[in-house]
Amino acid sequence: MSAGTAPAALDRPVELAEIRFNRAVAELCRLGPRAVAAALAEIGARHLLRTEIELTVQRYVERLSPEALEAAGGNRFPRASLW
Repeated sequence: MSAGTAPAALDRPVELAEIRFNRAVAELCRLGPRAVAAALAEIGARHLLRTEIELTVQRYVERLSPEALEAAGGNRFPRASLW
């Protein structure tokens, strides 16, 4: 990326619904792991996806580390461009 060039993620506007969803997810995470687990379990039960959710969670845990995510900036949502 050259000087004065915005990253691709900032080149396009983000829908307001996406911003609201990201903020709600961040707030859910601040409630702690029990709240996140309860939300995922509810979605899994309602849509018969419990096994798929469990496998996805396990894959994330096995492949990612907090240190690697932080180093890559993957531990937070990107800034949103509204224009």
